[in-house]
This record gives sequence, C-alpha cells and structure tokens, in this order.
Amino acid sequence: MNLDPIHLLEQIVDITNVNDRLSLDRMMIHAIHHVASCEEIFIYEAIPYLDTYQFVRSELNEHNNDSLEERDLISVKNVDISLVPELELAFQSRRVAEGDEYKIIPLQSKNKLFGLLEMRGQYNKAYNEKALLGLINIYCNLVVLINEAEKDNLTGLLNRKTLEVRLLDLIKQSANLEVNTPLDRRDTGASRYYWLALVDLDHFKRVNDKYGHTYGDEVLIMIASIMTASFRKEDILFRYGGEEFIVVLNATDKTSATEIYERFRTSVESFKFPEGIAMTVSIGMTHIEVGEPPGLVVEKADKALYYAKENGRNQLADYQQLLTQGLISPIVIKNDIELF
Repeated sequence: MNLDPIHLLEQIVDITNVNDRLSLDRMMIHAIHHVASCEEIFIYEAIPYLDTYQFVRSELNEHNNDSLEERDLISVKNVDISLVPELELAFQSRRVAEGDEYKIIPLQSKNKLFGLLEMRGQYNKAYNEKALLGLINIYCNLVVLINEAEKDNLTGLLNRKTLEVRLLDLIKQSANLEVNTPLDRRDTGASRYYWLALVDLDHFKRVNDKYGHTYGDEVLIMIASIMTASFRKEDILFRYGGEEFIVVLNATDKTSATEIYERFRTSVESFKFPEGIAMTVSIGMTHIEVGEPPGLVVEKADKALYYAKENGRNQLADYQQLLTQGLISPIVIKNDIELF
C-alpha cells in the first residue's frame, strides 16, 4: 500500500500534539485507519489493580454520520479480555496474535506492558508495516510520558489536571446512559448515572500540626491505599489537592452509589492509623448530568461536602437529596464555572 508521506507526517504531528491519554488514543486510531484501512480498531488500556489488571477499551463512535476525524472516542470500562482468547494470549505472551481477520499487538515500552492494539475485520493486508510499527512506537513512548504526567506524585492516584478531561468524557457518555434507560425508570432511584464525590479528611490540619507534614503525607498515602481497596476497579480515583480527593463511580444507581461511598467512609473510620490517631472523612456526592460543565459537577459535590462538614463531619451528603429536602439552595450559574 502506497502512503502519502505528507499525510502520514500530519498524522504523526497530530499524535504528538496532545497531552492526555483519551486524545492520544483518538488520534492514534485515526492514524491507524489511514495506514491499514481497518474496519475496526480498539485500544485496550491495562490498569494495574491490586494483583491483577482492569482493562478500558477505547474505540471511535461509529454510530453517527460524522467524518472519521470528527467522531468521538468511546471508552468501555472493565472489559474482560479473558473472554477473547486471542486478546488474552497476546497480553500474557507479549507477542503479536494474528488471524485471518484480526491482528493484536501488545503495547509496551522499556519492558513495561500497558495495553493492546486490536485491528479487527477486513483490513488491507498490504499495509506498510514499518509505518504502523513506527506509529505504535511513537504512541507507546507518549503513553509513558502522559501516564506519569497524569499521576499525583505522592499518592499515585490521578491528579487534578487529569480530572477535567476524564469528566468531559463521562459527561458525553452520560447521554448513552439516558438513551439506554427505560422511560419508566428515569428520574427514579433505579436510574443509572456516573457519580462524583468530593472527599475531605476531617481535622487534617491537626495531624500536620501535631505530628508534622511528613507524617501527614503518610496518612494521605494510607488514605489512597484505602480508596484503592474500597472502590471498584472500574471507578476512577483522583487526588484533588491537599487533603481532598475525588472519586468518580462508573454507571450505577443511587442506592449502589450510596453504599459504595459509605463503605469507603466506614473503612477510613475503622482503620488503625499509626500513633493511635483516628481519622474520618466527609463526603459530598452528586450524579453527573448530560451537558454539565465539569466545574459545575465539582461545585455541586463541594456544596454537599460543605453541608456534611458543617453538620457533624464523618458523613455522606447527596447534593440532589439536600436540594429536594430544601436544606441547600441550588447553584446559580452567572458565568462559566472554571475550577481547573
């Protein structure tokens, strides 16, 4: 297959001109479509979780009439690759798996495996393999840099600057939740949403004042560890700043979301911290609605968090419930909310 070198160079420029993982995956899929003319291309991000991995599959939205360059990226969380033998084989062996209508390439750099590239369906077998491998090498090097840039240095959780990109992606995908929810279940406790909670450590300043900031940092690391053990592998964990964290739950109903956040709150309350200190957290939660600015989602959670802290701490407060009960006033948007 003859490639237009100028067009290929433009694809490379696009790939190297992004600074977040979602945009990188989107541009990479565009570039591979150009090189190999595949029907379907998927990128699987392998995220370490305790002693195993969770997988997030990214693909372009094929269910609209937009041109290839205009299509959004769809992320499907918690994909079980063991259900597809060739995916499992490629990941475990770190070798390319290839059949009549598929090719699966491990994505790795400096002996670190962080995902898979899947080319599925009819594709041009005469594609320029050197061009494809070159794109993959560029992609892998960028993933390493972006993954490090997206992490909080102290806790290893995602950092604040990554939050807006991930929220924008979930806000777009909230539209799919609404479409797939039966009419008789909408606006009820059975409706499924993505949920965001702002978590604040109660009286953390006292810990720093009494034991010093080094010990305070150890407490933050322990909190991050409790978070990793308490939440599901498909949920997304951030350190928002200082002693504040954000947890975004994958699509679920209100009852389940409340139970998940409460489980974390009680885990912190019962945890045996060094020096015999007791720590608790206050949590403000809200569901994510279609079309909301990311800053507004965070401000709703922050308003619920403020209510929790002003009314006893060590509790979970739900923005929508507080609003319904008349315990807080709605947020008035005077201009674009910018928290990032």
